[in-house]
Amino acid sequence: MIRTGLSKIIVTMTVLMLLLTACTSAEDTASESQIQESSSKIQESSDAGDPARVLRNGENDLVFDMTANELIEGWNAVCDREGTPDACLPPLEQFETYVEDTSIPSDHRTRHYVYAPGDARFYPVLNIYVSEESGQLLQIELNYNEHDLRDNTWRLHEEMCFVAAGVLMPDISAKELASLCREVNELAAEKIVSHEERFGKGMVPGVLICHNGIGVYPYFAVGSRSHFCVIPVDEETISNYQEAGTEIRQQYCRHDN
Repeated sequence: MIRTGLSKIIVTMTVLMLLLTACTSAEDTASESQIQESSSKIQESSDAGDPARVLRNGENDLVFDMTANELIEGWNAVCDREGTPDACLPPLEQFETYVEDTSIPSDHRTRHYVYAPGDARFYPVLNIYVSEESGQLLQIELNYNEHDLRDNTWRLHEEMCFVAAGVLMPDISAKELASLCREVNELAAEKIVSHEERFGKGMVPGVLICHNGIGVYPYFAVGSRSHFCVIPVDEETISNYQEAGTEIRQQYCRHDN
């Protein structure tokens, strides 16, 4: 009788241990699955996009492989992500539009889009240059009248500079982008040029900061507006600027294109 009772107790304990082991194993498996799922989500959210592709169009102009509408779509997506609604852009139809036989970035016909979110005397002005031949982006340029500097409009200018760089360089973190834009805008005052060297075709920027085929430079002439420019670059472009006297800063530059 005692042996029979002991046998039942042992069997019962064995069953309980097996059930406990199975439950623990299931919990561990579920926990591991949750960890893997969380890690996957974290990885997805931190995966950077690729910088804008740079190529030469049929007229041998260096361009970003992006249309003006695609730029606006990407621009507003960055604004949504960063929580900067004031920097959002309207549809392209609401921009002022000019067709120019030649332009600052090209010797060929160019479609020039202009937008200011307020009075251009006080607000930043965005210029988008697009190849008339291929519809691809030649240059983004923002300018601001520092002679009538106001805290709110300067802050908007900084936000728009951040978005202009960010939409083309999604592989750079927000912190690095903010640092880059701040550096470029500070360099504008440091590299100021004479009144005769106003922003225009053939100008030579004092400094060019590069990242994977994307160049960013400031330009500020006495009595004029401060400019923040984003352009496509390759080794030839960089070499030409360097020979003309531009300081090349390559802390972001890898030339993977």
